[in-house]
Amino acid sequence: MLPRTNQYEAIKMAEAIRQQVQQRAIIHQASDVFKCVTISVGIMTVVPSEHIQLISIVHGADQALYEAKRTGRNRISVYSHHKEADSNV
Repeated sequence: MLPRTNQYEAIKMAEAIRQQVQQRAIIHQASDVFKCVTISVGIMTVVPSEHIQLISIVHGADQALYEAKRTGRNRISVYSHHKEADSNV
């Protein structure tokens, strides 16, 4: 959770972390996808409200994470209530 962080800032932070992990080039011998360890990140941003339940936020972030994995891994995916958007990183 990143309080007071908008979607753009969350993507920027996630991308910096993704790049740092990739640059470490940690060998991943068990992977058929990448030779090195990578990360995928699911992001969901919301404006706090008494009508939003925590489980909905977790579910949205989880959907975004699985979308990132489904579309190739080593990327960031953003969930929105109306549509899912993939940063294709």
